[in-house]
Amino acid sequence: MITHALQAWRETGKEEVVLHVNVNNPGAIHLYQQLGFVIVRKRGKFSR
Repeated sequence: MITHALQAWRETGKEEVVLHVNVNNPGAIHLYQQLGFVIVRKRGKFSR
């Protein structure tokens, strides 16, 4: 599903995707890194 969405995004001419992932979710971080995403910035604590 994710790869399909990324391909559809590319087909519209887009070249950049911004993604926010909780730093306490290493599984999600690993998944997105396997898909080619890179960490460009880490933010401070998340609060409600």
